[in-house]
Amino acid sequence: MIPLIELPEDLILATAQRLEPWVRVSTTQPSRCGVAVDVHKLSAQQRWLVDEGALLPDWAYHWLTLAAELAYSGAQRNLGSVLIYPNTKKALLLPLETTEVAEALGSGAFRHEAGVLLAWGVPTDALAKMNNPHWPVPCLGVVASVVDGMGMLCLAAVDELSRISAWVQRR
Repeated sequence: MIPLIELPEDLILATAQRLEPWVRVSTTQPSRCGVAVDVHKLSAQQRWLVDEGALLPDWAYHWLTLAAELAYSGAQRNLGSVLIYPNTKKALLLPLETTEVAEALGSGAFRHEAGVLLAWGVPTDALAKMNNPHWPVPCLGVVASVVDGMGMLCLAAVDELSRISAWVQRR
């Protein structure tokens, strides 16, 4: 298991504000939380990988299993899940597929603050506009890459957050 630490509240608040143009969590007071890899508790091999700029295999697996859970639970509830690249010249909105997330993990966008967003609970009418999305995209929750790709921030309704707490909260 990869060691995680909680994100500081100031980083959570600042990043949450950066998400406002791209996603609108459909609750008046979304819960906010986040975790990052605790680099001080990594093994020597893991530290070497981080120092070389590589993505830790355990961290990639963490993101991929979260993406699979979001896509699966959304489909079970007849809601969509999407991958958003907000920092490109023209922001991209794509269906949430693990192959797309794997590609995102290897991209430079993943290392930017809120450079990759996983949003779930997207109404089907918003999905119909993927080629010409209306921003912000309504959703039940969103996870964003932070801390040079070594962290994740989550904004979601309380019941949605409890569904994915194993990924976005410190254990």
